Amino acid sequence: MKKLTKVHRINFLAGICYALLIGLISGCTPIEPRSDLPAATQTGSYTMGCYIDGQRWTPVSNDFKSGSITARYLATQQTLLIGGGNDNKSQYLLVSLSKYTGQIGTYKLDSLCDDLPRVCANTGSYDTSPAFSFKNSYWTDYQHLGTVTITKHTSSFVSGTFEFEARHRVTGKIVRITSGRFDTPYITYL
Repeated sequence: MKKLTKVHRINFLAGICYALLIGLISGCTPIEPRSDLPAATQTGSYTMGCYIDGQRWTPVSNDFKSGSITARYLATQQTLLIGGGNDNKSQYLLVSLSKYTGQIGTYKLDSLCDDLPRVCANTGSYDTSPAFSFKNSYWTDYQHLGTVTITKHTSSFVSGTFEFEARHRVTGKIVRITSGRFDTPYITYL
């Protein structure tokens, strides 16, 4: 019987480790994306949702006279506003696109508009004040950016995705809005 040399033993152990590694890798199941948000549809289904710092967020209205999602197109100003509120958590989101002409595509959120309620730039905002009073607001700016992708725009509804990072103007705290989606009817104002 032949004795195994040191090189043979190292090769033998390396082969066993390699086989175990292949077995472990092939036995892993892929991580499924989170599915606790409304589906990313394109039918005008009146939905919106995202994660705020990793926590699921969807709009909820406690007022039977109004909805939890607001979408407006201001035609003469070429401005699209898409917002939602969760009255139970006092959390409100707003995405604003200026100079928007109805084109499908990706738009950068990179500005802050100090002239509210007039929209003067592409902005994303998050507010935790009662009734979106802008007392505890986080905004995109030239350093805290995001995007909105319009995936469908018809004469009656608009669909898309969004994500952004926003900064509180006083405290400097940052929030991250991720995996955002909307599919909602809108009202056009001339």
